[in-house]
Amino acid sequence: MRNGIQIATIWKVPVRLDLSWFIIFGLVTWSLAGGVLAEGLPGAAPALRWALGAAAGLLFAASVLLHELGHVFFALRNQVPVRGVTLFLFGGVAEITRDPQTPGAELRIAAAGPAVSLALAGIFGAAAFFTQGWLAEASVPAAWLARINLMLALFNLIPGFPLDGGRILRALVWMRTGSFARATRAASTGGQGVGYAFMGVGLFSLLTGGAFNGLWLIFIGWFLRNAAASSQAQTSLQEALRGLTVAEVMDRRVDSAAAHHTLEQVVREHVLSGSQRVLLVTDSLGNGIRGWVTLEDIVRVPRGAWPVVTVGQLMSPRENLLVLSPQAELLSALQKMDESSLSQAPVIAENQILGWLSRERIQNYLRLRTELGI
Repeated sequence: MRNGIQIATIWKVPVRLDLSWFIIFGLVTWSLAGGVLAEGLPGAAPALRWALGAAAGLLFAASVLLHELGHVFFALRNQVPVRGVTLFLFGGVAEITRDPQTPGAELRIAAAGPAVSLALAGIFGAAAFFTQGWLAEASVPAAWLARINLMLALFNLIPGFPLDGGRILRALVWMRTGSFARATRAASTGGQGVGYAFMGVGLFSLLTGGAFNGLWLIFIGWFLRNAAASSQAQTSLQEALRGLTVAEVMDRRVDSAAAHHTLEQVVREHVLSGSQRVLLVTDSLGNGIRGWVTLEDIVRVPRGAWPVVTVGQLMSPRENLLVLSPQAELLSALQKMDESSLSQAPVIAENQILGWLSRERIQNYLRLRTELGI
């Protein structure tokens, strides 16, 4: 979701438009101009209907954004970091980087979105009521916006993860049982059930002649089912990592290259011969850590430039390093790496680098535990 077009920054949180959003905007505009507005404004010129349809489409997008900002506001109030907000084909998503620490915080964050949508439904409904009979150009699209916001709220209140209703269900089960893992399993199971229900209704609609609606419902159901299953897998991963420390999993191999070494030399002497994916960068005498460079950094440089580009030119500066302690909880370290969008980080104690922690290392460690039956 981080590849969209950034259109704003609100509360230091970037707001983006995914390219798929333009598809839904076009469909909404076309549907309104040729359907709702054509019926509600039979004497209006086509150009006016299309203009009103586009305006209502933009207000719908603004409504979805406000729904997500409701989540963002309460997430930030509860010290839960938010990476960004993205509007896309299915609506919007607030990229909350970690789960809340308490069921109360989870409940407030989850309920905020539907509450905003219900409030917007009331506002647009009032606007439609007071303009009815004398300003149809406003009352017709306002009535549609009231209905669509009400539908958005009710849809999101369905008790299945990853919908807001699923998160509310998780918060309530968490409050009752005191177990976050058990609550997540309940919400994820509900979410997968909702996904299968949507696919079932979509298949029935498809078989009875409603091709477009059927395919759309199947697509939504598939999306919800996969998202719910992914949430369950993530919770299982967190349970597997619980109790482990960084020192138990980190890669203790530490290699370095001088800042003046070229990428060609580094690849030949360190990457290919030692399978190193992360290298410390030192000064010309091999002392003093100046930064680091990763295999991902190297492959982004055109192959023809490797003989002339140095690791000093490519490295991430030391001040930008996320430093982990060997005694830190592995789950907490992984969350910090996720919040910083990092794939690996050095492990340092008493100004000595002890190793590296990477997502790949964690995956290999868990895979070995599974193979050994631990």
